[in-house]
Amino acid sequence: MIEILSPDQSATKVIAKIQACLQERTQLGWLLDADEKIIMAF
Repeated sequence: MIEILSPDQSATKVIAKIQACLQERTQLGWLLDADEKIIMAF
């Protein structure tokens, strides 16, 4: 899954969503934060 963090979202909540998907057998989660220029892979 790929999540793109928008200014009105909490990074903590988006990371929790990714973690929940990983627990349900999603194999890879990416979080993209354009403001911070960060890509996190889970």
